[in-house]
Amino acid sequence: MDLRIISCDIPGQRRVHLAQIDHPDDWPEDVDLGSPHFISLVAVDARELTDEAIITMAEKLLDRGLANVHTFGPSAERTHMLFDRAVIGRSLRSVDHPDAMTSNAGANESIDAALWYATFVLWPPDPYDDGANPLLVLVIGNPGWAEHLETRLLDFDRFACDMEPSWFVRRLDPLIRFRTRRRIRRLAQQISRRN
Repeated sequence: MDLRIISCDIPGQRRVHLAQIDHPDDWPEDVDLGSPHFISLVAVDARELTDEAIITMAEKLLDRGLANVHTFGPSAERTHMLFDRAVIGRSLRSVDHPDAMTSNAGANESIDAALWYATFVLWPPDPYDDGANPLLVLVIGNPGWAEHLETRLLDFDRFACDMEPSWFVRRLDPLIRFRTRRRIRRLAQQISRRN
């Protein structure tokens, strides 16, 4: 296993941890993310992975405090459903994890759009929102994605400027649109103050 984690702060947003592993089985039982709850972008090509491997990893993340996850990659829909199965399985075993949520990237969504969504839209449900929830960007088995995401995260100002969020914001419901626009304005103000 080659677990590599880099951490950075997104101005006005949250702490971000980028982790790259080769296989879902490589995720350790305990990783300190600095908060009892976190949200995650999971980027994985799950076509060659078993359901059990994905569910086991989802359970490890839920045990650690996963509150909301956005999936990206070929068969993101399947990965999303397997995370849902892990949440349902916990409920059936009477493991309290209320309102844990999942979402998945659209079939034509780019990895940049998935990162943008995870950064500006993905939020933990109320029972888990302590205001300091970090984002875990977990890349499984694709070093190219990890390298691209690392570049984007380490130069987040450029990433934010490169993305044109208006097309994406129009797809969201009004409450999320309001929260997203507010976050983008706050980030733009912080960037302009630094420059």
